[in-house]
Amino acid sequence: MPLRMLAIETSGRFGGVALAADGVPAWQRTFDAPFTHSRAVAPAVESGLRDLGWTARDVDVVAVSRGPGSYTGLRIGAACAKTFAYATGSRLVGVPTLDVTARNALDLAAPPSRVAPVVDARMGKVYTCAYAVRDKTVERETEYLVLPKDGPWEALPRPACVFGDGVPADDAALPAGLSRGDPALGAPALPRLVELGTQMAREGRFEDIHAFAPLYLRLSEAEEKRRAAGSGRRKGG
Repeated sequence: MPLRMLAIETSGRFGGVALAADGVPAWQRTFDAPFTHSRAVAPAVESGLRDLGWTARDVDVVAVSRGPGSYTGLRIGAACAKTFAYATGSRLVGVPTLDVTARNALDLAAPPSRVAPVVDARMGKVYTCAYAVRDKTVERETEYLVLPKDGPWEALPRPACVFGDGVPADDAALPAGLSRGDPALGAPALPRLVELGTQMAREGRFEDIHAFAPLYLRLSEAEEKRRAAGSGRRKGG
């Protein structure tokens, strides 16, 4: 029997759902309008199952993009994935979003030897991580990082090709030793989520459905504002 998977991507402004068999997407739908994940995921899953003639219980594994990324999007994706897995008895894998995005470099005819997806984390911060690219594989070289958006990003090894919505728009603001990649590489792609999720499932890297939580890396914007306001009151008092 093939390994059947539901993949859910809601980590950024745009998202999508895919159904796959043995690591190959058989059906997918992307959400073109921003911030509609909460309304789009369930109908998309229902449409996909119907189009393929699958039932919900035919799905063996749910793979969800676990972050870092949009707080709201990650919460929606995690909730949808956990609910589906619990209701159907499927296993759950949480796939790091930066790992998925880094694999986009494998689509290039001549991939650079090192890449670093850079995601806008708001509040003057970015999420990033460095990856070595060799022999059609991507290997993580650093921890997942939260860095100031304006650099200099000393924690990233050089040279590296950076891409994503957190990369400064002005080349003059790009730290030395870092080169700008195609912005199109900066979005986590559903086929790559399926690919990495399938690999993790075959390695037995499943999550406890009840304990699973997104990879946030930092406080939400609202929480940071509340903390800053509270700190200001204490200093003033």
